[in-house]
Amino acid sequence: LVAFEHLKTLVESSPHLTNRRQDMILDSGCGTGRSSEILGKMYPNHLILGVDRSMARLSKNRHTSFSSSSSSKNNDDAKNRHTSFSSSSSSNSKNNDNNDDNDDNDNDDDVLVECIADNVVLMRAELVNVWRLLLLDNFFKVTKHYLLYPNPYPKKARLSLRWYAHAAFPLLLAVSGEELILRSNWLRYLEEFSASVTMLNNNHNNNNNNDNN
Repeated sequence: LVAFEHLKTLVESSPHLTNRRQDMILDSGCGTGRSSEILGKMYPNHLILGVDRSMARLSKNRHTSFSSSSSSKNNDDAKNRHTSFSSSSSSNSKNNDNNDDNDDNDNDDDVLVECIADNVVLMRAELVNVWRLLLLDNFFKVTKHYLLYPNPYPKKARLSLRWYAHAAFPLLLAVSGEELILRSNWLRYLEEFSASVTMLNNNHNNNNNNDNN
């Protein structure tokens, strides 16, 4: 994932970020990045990583230059203030994942990673890819994971898209470090998410018991 490599390059080149890379707070599905900014103020000694796949949402943050080249003139101030990495930095930057909610097409000048505050970085990428790489690469250590108001996909036909019914659910839990904070306006989503965590833990414990017998 090109964005992940850009993230590492950014952190390695910034001492104030490097010192926090083993105390990362992950803000998955950060939308405009406003929640990441708030977390940055709440946890000044941690590296906050906000991840969202939508350029449309990220570009709404006035502190970023997340926009296509056609509208980049509106973000000159942001580009001057912060460090960013665009997809033009690599010839392999195209994201080939198919997603029903992906409303953006990559342009060569699209920003993929940007530091918007002393301890806050926003990244445009697919969450599942980022979770997998964070688990595989020891460069970062996630200590807390925020999942704030994810799309609940209320229609039964889209049940498999809810995170607790998604194939990547074990990955979501594994990357969450010491604490996972979930918020939703839909009580049923919270209840079913909690039940899925319990079920997965029970299956894990049963498998361990079987292995020990």
